[in-house]
Amino acid sequence: KKNAVKYTAYILRQKMIDQQAGKQHNYSHGYGNIQPNEWGIIGLNNSAESLANTMESADNRKNSRVARTFVGALPHELSPEQHIYITQKIAQDLYDIDQTPLIFVIHRNTENNPHFHIIKSTRQSEDNINLHQKSRIWEDIKTGPQICKKIREIYIQRVNEGLCHLGLALETYDKEHIPQIHMGPYISAKERKNPGSTTEGQFNMKVKKLRELEQRLKYIRQIKQK
Repeated sequence: KKNAVKYTAYILRQKMIDQQAGKQHNYSHGYGNIQPNEWGIIGLNNSAESLANTMESADNRKNSRVARTFVGALPHELSPEQHIYITQKIAQDLYDIDQTPLIFVIHRNTENNPHFHIIKSTRQSEDNINLHQKSRIWEDIKTGPQICKKIREIYIQRVNEGLCHLGLALETYDKEHIPQIHMGPYISAKERKNPGSTTEGQFNMKVKKLRELEQRLKYIRQIKQK
């Protein structure tokens, strides 16, 4: 399973101690700084390190899922303030699904790769201090697929809200839109030096070509209609 403390330390670029394992995870150097207004916690009145440790220690089984993680691209056409607004809205929407606490953060590794990370507990908090009952709706045969569909709709809606202000809402941000793979700083650096040198980079290049074809087809249809 993914370690909640290690993942939280990574996305926040901080140094944190996994109290259960007695290990330190330090990502405070060489990964870029996170501004105070670019991250936050929803649903629990604790520090990020405390919440991550609470997630990690909530279940004792080795194969138990203590958290869920989400990554989403943010349009580079929008301003940093709009990125923050969209991410906060998406995070609040995710919290409202089952009231499980979460941590959100925005990364800006390069100018053309702004994106957000969210780590969300699998347990609900009734007192805003401790984690209690586990949320089961994600694993349910009926509600699980419905939630996945809802999350995609939330992402599309919030991103298009930002793009609409610029007159840039794209039809490609629909149910058939193929997302690129999040590469992270290490693979992104390799791709900048040698494009297409990784599996992730090759996949993203194909997606970009498909999107270009989509735009050309859209343009051709518009001409024919006229």
